[in-house]
Amino acid sequence: MPKMQQTRVSHFPIEARTEVETLPFSAPAFLTCAAAGDMKPPEPPDAPGHAGATAAGAAYGMPPGDPRSQVFAAAGVRGARLLSVKQEHTREVLTAEEVAAHALEHGVGARLPADGIVGDNPEFLLGVTVADCMPIYLHDRVRNVVAMLHSGWKGTGILPRALELMHRRWGSAAGEVGVLLGPAIQACCYEVDADRALGFQAEFGEEAARRRGGSWYLDLQAANRSLGERAGVAEISICTSCTCCGEGLFSYRREGPEAYRRMLAAIRAPARETAG
Repeated sequence: MPKMQQTRVSHFPIEARTEVETLPFSAPAFLTCAAAGDMKPPEPPDAPGHAGATAAGAAYGMPPGDPRSQVFAAAGVRGARLLSVKQEHTREVLTAEEVAAHALEHGVGARLPADGIVGDNPEFLLGVTVADCMPIYLHDRVRNVVAMLHSGWKGTGILPRALELMHRRWGSAAGEVGVLLGPAIQACCYEVDADRALGFQAEFGEEAARRRGGSWYLDLQAANRSLGERAGVAEISICTSCTCCGEGLFSYRREGPEAYRRMLAAIRAPARETAG
């Protein structure tokens, strides 16, 4: 059997000083920070008090756009329609076409249940909200396919599901895909009970949970790094910033279930080159 290529791994911090941070990746990758405020998704059209849609996305033949896209437009990310899903801490991944078709039929705020989106159309900005859970960005440089994933402890394992969909739909090979693990709650702060920690270790390896001072802590980065390396991805870039104890980032654990705010992680397929 041919030897699997070794995954290149690098690390970087995030300063979180602006509304929208551009992350170091081979495809346009972004994260809104505290300066941008809460990126809570808009209410679905049939929700009580829904005020109707704006005209932001009409150019794409879509229903009026997600107002969160204005934050990206102000930061210079223009000409892309924001797509998002109803996140339920699953490993479900959908194509951008599926998400867009559902929005076209049902209107802004009507989102399909999933925790990841994959696509190759640069007219779409694929987004997920995070507040301790890990945003995972993927890019197949050969076919210009990108993915945006939401991965907490329940959803860890969504990375190989996205790679499978990329391979099935576009023929992507893991060895041609780069992965960026964005800021999330780190092992310094993510204390859990022993049962959860041991279960995490059993599925994702010993490094996925650590015992310190008689307590257990999950390491989402180690778990997802292991998944990427097992799959044979080309490279993994890891953000070293912790959402819980770092500055400028939102945290469910620090802020609490009634007051926490959301950041929006997003990726866009690079614009296709046209023959001159």
